Amino acid sequence: AVRAKSKKVITVVIAGRPMIINEVEKESDALLLSFYPGPCGGQAIAEILRGIVNPSGRLPVSLPRANGQLPVYYNYKSSYQAMHYLDEKQSPLFSFGYGLDYTEYTYTGVKLEKKEITEEQLQKTGVELQFKVKNAGDREGFCVPQLYITDLQASVVRRVRELKGFTKIRLKPGEEKEAGIRIAFDELALYNCDMNKVVEPGMFRIVLMDQDRELWQGELKVTE
Repeated sequence: AVRAKSKKVITVVIAGRPMIINEVEKESDALLLSFYPGPCGGQAIAEILRGIVNPSGRLPVSLPRANGQLPVYYNYKSSYQAMHYLDEKQSPLFSFGYGLDYTEYTYTGVKLEKKEITEEQLQKTGVELQFKVKNAGDREGFCVPQLYITDLQASVVRRVRELKGFTKIRLKPGEEKEAGIRIAFDELALYNCDMNKVVEPGMFRIVLMDQDRELWQGELKVTE
């Protein structure tokens, strides 16, 4: 009924957990998931809707398409595929890490500081994923690049993708900045069969993402 009488429908979802909102999403031109925003939430929501504040949140959970899709998460183990069905899309409605705002960002010059590193060097300095990011829109905003890893040669079962770092960068319209996310020992480590925390020699896939978009992918080799 609201859709029939409105040119634009913006839905504010107030919820403390992942909800099934696919029907609401179909009838909405925009969605704002506020979780439980607290005593100042009304003002914060109003400022976002009026464009006074540019939102910069990213989803800390994945939102399912249907109850039967639960559990739904981005980092299932490589030995076990997450729940999927023949009569429903396998992807979530909105994935972990997703989030839009009122401007756009472009990433260039993405590269690893080193493509090969020893475990000792990881302990001392780590290695940085470097990039440039530019605000390509006409509104000031915060981009939130996220770094994910996949261990391609682990001795124990690991997740297909693991968030290991992120940063938040404030950019004025047209502004460009150099930035980076550092990968250290803990970001690549696992507990082996002897329950020792180690970084095993081998290949790691490194992925840079934002707004549920894969921006860059490369490989890092760890040697003894």
